[in-house]
This record gives sequence, C-alpha cells and structure tokens, in this order.
Amino acid sequence: MKKLKVIDLCCGAGGFSEGFRQAGFEIILGVDIWGDALESFRRNQKCDVLEIDITTFNYLPKCDVLIGSPPCQSFSVQKYAKKDNKKPDVSIFGKFNDLLEICNAKFWVWENTPLAVKHVDLPYNILNACDYGVKQRRKRVFFGNYPLPEKQPISETIVPTIVAWELCGGWKTANGRRFSQWLNRKPTLDEMKYYMGFPEDYEIFGNKHNSSLQIGNAVCPPVSRAIARN
Repeated sequence: MKKLKVIDLCCGAGGFSEGFRQAGFEIILGVDIWGDALESFRRNQKCDVLEIDITTFNYLPKCDVLIGSPPCQSFSVQKYAKKDNKKPDVSIFGKFNDLLEICNAKFWVWENTPLAVKHVDLPYNILNACDYGVKQRRKRVFFGNYPLPEKQPISETIVPTIVAWELCGGWKTANGRRFSQWLNRKPTLDEMKYYMGFPEDYEIFGNKHNSSLQIGNAVCPPVSRAIARN
C-alpha cells in the first residue's frame, strides 16, 4: 500500500512529523528557519529539509498531508498576562493556506496554543496530551480537516505542562505550576523528551539551551500519531 506523503511547515525538531511517521506516513520535507531544529528533524526523519522563512517563498512539492506549527508567541499565556493590547499577527495562517493550495494536499493540520482560536477562524479541536498517551497535561489547538482522534488516556502519573524555556533559566518564577516546579529543579533533556512522548533514541541537535527550546516547543508525537491514525 502506498504511503501518504507529508510536508511539515515550521517543523522544529520534528515532533509533529514523528507521530505521522510512526503511523506509517512518509515524511518528505521539513521547513523551518532554525538551523539546529532542522538538523534534529533531518537526523530523525531522514528526509529533505529547507531552511527558509515560509512567508518568503511560494513553492512546495505535491503531497497528501500538510502539517505545521506556526509560531505561537503571539498567542502565549505570557503575552496575554502582560495585557498587551496589540492584536496578534495571524498572517502566517494565511500563508499556510496559500501553500496548502500550492502542494494540493488533501488533508491539513495546524497546531498552536488554545488562545489562537480567538483570532483564527478555522475548524479546530482542542486536545489534551494526557488523553493520548502522554504523561503531561498539555492542551493545544489543532486546526484542520481531520476527525477528532479517539482518546487513549493513561492511568499513570500525569505531570504539569513542560514549557520550552525550562532548562534555560527562570523556572522558579514561572506563573502557575510547571514541570520544573513539580520536580523542584530543572529537568534534564532526557526527562523532557520522556514526558513529551519522544522515543528514547530521538536525537536533538544543539546546545542545552537550544535543545530545551526544541523539545518544549514540539508537538507531542503520541498526539500527532493519534491524529494520523484516525
């Protein structure tokens, strides 16, 4: 049976693609502007990568599924906590839709923080990672034309949300209870990978700071696997 081909935009280290790969899809391209994350993606997904700002180009090869994670800083809880009255920039979602037409993908899924639903008028579901085999409370919105995946909750201990900067300092001043505060120390990279649902042998390229950001910003592979299998 022919494998469905997947392109991953703003792919980061490849957590989103990893779930699709585990579900039997063929990852053919990862696109991002961050070299370290792209190297992580290339080493694990073993496919072509393109280091470019997606807002600056207008070509993609044909594929069956287009996935991606537009930068979420505009929709972060921290941004709203500062009472910033500036409206978030949602233009990148329009670029995703332009590229969707170019690659002629039948299925598409964009991931972001739940606050994005206030500003992006697309069909969506909000999924909690702990309902799909991840040992972490982590809610994310998934826009797309996919059916809601069946929940696969686990009975083991569920830990607080991992955030990207938890190895990068400042963990004691986090708003709300975070993974670092639950541990009462900074987590190791292996601990972050484990509680995000990455395979043990998943290789993250770069120094500790950059590796932490890659892991903490990723889509949990078990969640994307559940979407892909549905």
